Amino acid sequence: MNEQVEAQLRAKFTIPETARIGWHFCNADATLGYGDGRNIVVGETLEVTGRPQVCLHGLHASPSIAHARNYQPCIARLALVWVDGDMDSENDKFCGLQRCTLAMLSVEQTAALDAEYEAARAALDAEYEAALAALYAEYEAPSAALYAEYEAHALRLMGIELEAVAA
Repeated sequence: MNEQVEAQLRAKFTIPETARIGWHFCNADATLGYGDGRNIVVGETLEVTGRPQVCLHGLHASPSIAHARNYQPCIARLALVWVDGDMDSENDKFCGLQRCTLAMLSVEQTAALDAEYEAARAALDAEYEAALAALYAEYEAPSAALYAEYEAHALRLMGIELEAVAA
């Protein structure tokens, strides 16, 4: 999340200064997993005790939706959250002892957002592949010519003279 977006969110919502803002995909029924079962309610802060440790204990979030997608249940709801308290973090996720849900999409909204992202991503990937194919085609002829010259030079060094071959 870029700094300008974060600043606007901090101005719009009451977020502790020490809290990190992130994204979290929760179960379709908006409850905590792993046998906890508490309801996730917009505006309410959930708390756990103990020492937070990524992937083992704590209330988790990711700094971007793209990172959060790595942990998305099949049927899920996307939530904007803040996480605070003692914290632990890795590159694509962090966890703490408190997490407050600032806003949450429905299952249907989350699925539609995912579909929109996947369609846009597929189009971008197709553009990338086309550009890469064009670049490869542009590179292929000079590369083949360079390799042919490399072979010819190697043959000359070996004392083998051949007639010039058309490219």
